[in-house]
Amino acid sequence: MKKLLGIFAVSALTILGCTSAFASNSVQGDADSDGILTAKDSAYVLQKTFDSTFKVPMADEEYSVYCDVNGDKVVNADDASLILQKVLNDSVKFAPIGGSTETTTETTTATTTETTTVTTTETTTQVTTEGTTEETTIPDGFNTVPENFDYTVNVSNFSELKSALSDCAKKSGQKAIYITDDINATEQIKLATSNANISLIGVEKADGSYPAIDFAKFRDSKNSTGENGTGIYVSKGSYYNFKNLIVKNAPDCGMRIKNSNSGNCIVQNCVFKYNNNSGISVTAGGHDNTFIGVDSYRNCDLVQKLGSDADGFSVKLNAGKNNKFFACRAWENGDDGWDSYNYSGDSPYHLDYIECLCYHNGDYDIYNGKWDYENNLPLDKDLLYVQAMIKADPDFEAKYNNRQLDVNNWPNITLTKFGKSIKGSDISYENWDGNPNGFKFGSKYTTSASTRTVKNCIAFNNGQKGFDENNSKATIDMENTIAFDNGFKGKKGQSGNSNYRMELMNIQQFENCFGFNGAIDDFLPEGKTVITPDASTQDAVRNATTALSDSLQQSIRENKIPGIVWFNDIFALTK
Repeated sequence: MKKLLGIFAVSALTILGCTSAFASNSVQGDADSDGILTAKDSAYVLQKTFDSTFKVPMADEEYSVYCDVNGDKVVNADDASLILQKVLNDSVKFAPIGGSTETTTETTTATTTETTTVTTTETTTQVTTEGTTEETTIPDGFNTVPENFDYTVNVSNFSELKSALSDCAKKSGQKAIYITDDINATEQIKLATSNANISLIGVEKADGSYPAIDFAKFRDSKNSTGENGTGIYVSKGSYYNFKNLIVKNAPDCGMRIKNSNSGNCIVQNCVFKYNNNSGISVTAGGHDNTFIGVDSYRNCDLVQKLGSDADGFSVKLNAGKNNKFFACRAWENGDDGWDSYNYSGDSPYHLDYIECLCYHNGDYDIYNGKWDYENNLPLDKDLLYVQAMIKADPDFEAKYNNRQLDVNNWPNITLTKFGKSIKGSDISYENWDGNPNGFKFGSKYTTSASTRTVKNCIAFNNGQKGFDENNSKATIDMENTIAFDNGFKGKKGQSGNSNYRMELMNIQQFENCFGFNGAIDDFLPEGKTVITPDASTQDAVRNATTALSDSLQQSIRENKIPGIVWFNDIFALTK
């Protein structure tokens, strides 16, 4: 059963183009109403499970009856799994058709319309495993990007963006810069105005994707890298906001907020990917920053440091107070998912992690392209080493797509970037310097004066630890967490790879913390224990969580922004 669930999790949203297993004699399970049962029907059910606003071709009344293939009166990820099982094996049986599922849906929609006639819409819903919609509210203390502005301007290229930033810095009141098309940035965007009250907001395109600020030209112009290679650099600036944007390919961090005069920024519904250091860095006093619905994905300092520093979210090295994360996700980055490493003498600070997800970080095989190939995923042509392989062999992409490659005889070519060179053979267990941890809560210099709050968070499939103290003695409250399948591909020379490694931390609250299938037993203070679900619950949690991650990955590949995703339905499986 576990193997079949694994096939479902990896496949449901990535094999939409596969041929149908058989022609259906009825519409049971046929979510796209094309008369044929295929993996696409499974993917439709799965996507609607996690996004109740997603529209399927089948009418709502029919959907609640004919897609409830296991007969439990609820259409959710379990039905998606059963549909895929039947696609793969026609002998799998559906429950008899009968009964309808009553589903109530409440939607909170915030709409902002300016005189520029640009409208941005945000929808937040959550369908639980019981089939009803829970009211979902952003927690207190998490401010969102303003909706009303005194001045607005539209931009569609880098020159217009630079001019708009300069003009807005001179104006009073709340200002919005609406970005209507992809921006090819040829240099750093430095934001240094105090009390700027400037919001950069991407406008959704017709295909559902969002504009990207792409620093590839800036990256390719650099012969070295460091802070001056940061994409968006908030230095001695405050009250800058970002919403509905993709930030990619910066020579260093995608965004850096640095200095005690820098802060009070909101980053909402954004994606940071393929940057050459951390997706987002907050350091040296950066304070009071709020991150909501942000994904940090496949950021890696590959050529410079073989993954050593590139975290998804890096809030460390004397970061300031009151930085907080809600509904954010860090995945497949070169180093840790979240890192709050301190040096000796750094001031204590508080961090909130609420409704956050962290998985599959620090895996070197992502960055040479092998992991995607072994898992039948599309060729990721945004990866630097993949670009180098295509340049060296124009037929590489065709060989990849036609399954004509051998991971044990992978191309070993030279990649040169930022004045440095590595070979494909350097991207290996022997040489990789990234730490494959999920949530890292500090360092040996972090005292109990530093505090962490972790609620409704999930860490899985990280090579070392899911939740990691890293020798920190910080004070922490943990409520409703899940960690599983961590510790199976750790960094050379490091041990103690488990779901929870927190024995030195000052744990004040440790409630409803679940874990299973870590490489070794957890490390916790005396009196603190992890709840181990039964085998069927483990399968259900793994199924739903991994399927969610696959859905996120597909959205990111299409330059769509998942935004806020709630985990109520996953935690309900543990009850």
